[in-house]
Amino acid sequence: MPRLPRIQVTNCLYYIRSFGNLNQNIFMDKMDYKAYLELLGKYKQKYGFKLFSFALMPNQLDLLLELKEGSNISIVMHDLNSSYTKYFNSAYQRKGHLFRERFKSVVVEKEHYLLNLIEYIHVRPLALGMARGQSECIFTSSIFYLSENAAKGEADEGIRKIINMDNEIAEVQDLLKRKFPQKNTYADFIAGIIKEELKELSKTIEHSKVIGSERFIESVQRQIGERQSQIESRERKSALRPRFIFYLTIVLASSAAFALVFTKKAAQTVIVPQEKTGGETPVKTAKEVPVLTPPAGLDKTAWAVAIKPKAETEIPYPRLAKIVFNDGRVYSDYLLARGYAASNYSLTIQDDGTLLWETMQFNQKTQDRAFLRGEVSSQAMRGTIILRSKGREDATFYFNTFSLG
Repeated sequence: MPRLPRIQVTNCLYYIRSFGNLNQNIFMDKMDYKAYLELLGKYKQKYGFKLFSFALMPNQLDLLLELKEGSNISIVMHDLNSSYTKYFNSAYQRKGHLFRERFKSVVVEKEHYLLNLIEYIHVRPLALGMARGQSECIFTSSIFYLSENAAKGEADEGIRKIINMDNEIAEVQDLLKRKFPQKNTYADFIAGIIKEELKELSKTIEHSKVIGSERFIESVQRQIGERQSQIESRERKSALRPRFIFYLTIVLASSAAFALVFTKKAAQTVIVPQEKTGGETPVKTAKEVPVLTPPAGLDKTAWAVAIKPKAETEIPYPRLAKIVFNDGRVYSDYLLARGYAASNYSLTIQDDGTLLWETMQFNQKTQDRAFLRGEVSSQAMRGTIILRSKGREDATFYFNTFSLG
């Protein structure tokens, strides 16, 4: 039986569970967890989804999201997990898939299940034997909801700086006051949850694609049917396309041949108005002018940059350095000298032509990581370098170009 298409439903939650490929670990140390949370925060801002709960465990992760209208859960998870895979593969000198190709997703009615789902995700590490107590569940969103108790600490503050859930927490608190006015805090609410309720919810999640009232389930099933009809309609239309494409190819080939002859004659020539002397009416004459085209991406470019720390630091740094892009990899003479390996980088071109790039470089000897992000606009580059070491606060440096090499 073919898998159901992933549908987009308004005013609902998406419970997401993603596993490591072949159940391998996707997080090796605390720095990996924080790297994933940084990416989660990045795409939360990019796609505008709400994040109500999360739990990161060695070989799997749980998320509870509410999408912004028009967003697509498959695109969100693809971008998030693909970016983390690039980080992980670079950090541990590996290749290939990190996550299973298809993540588990359950569409859930928000009003009736939000509160219980949040706590269900928080206790999963305990239920799976991956933590002995709530204090060991460092990389879950429980610290956002239980900030008034002993869970608040150095790890708590570190995660709060990485990702922001203030709006979601406020929404949950409002829901608590409305549905359970006798409960003063989220801690009071979870103290009253019966374990059997969470066990029953777990069984429902394992065997369902949609969870909610009969009316909600009927609405989702109707949308699935409409979506399936659209797919079948497109498939029927596509069966008529081959003959049309054959004739269209002939027409386009003929047009291209004509355009090629015409283009060769007019190459590098732009018509610009030239005034004649003697007060005569300006006439247009042919004049060759240089046609400026931006370079394709950043490959084969070198940039001289000035480096400045965000705050006082004991880490030595040069006042001037060079960043080089070559054959899909980025090199920094400053980081190479400190033992960091060159790395692949991702590149995004915005509508205004600005180039955004980012990468992570790894020091095999010290196990330290460097996160580089930059943007290029009007032949100038600026960005940040974040050096992350175990047992030390992140050191952030700004860089700006002063000339292009």
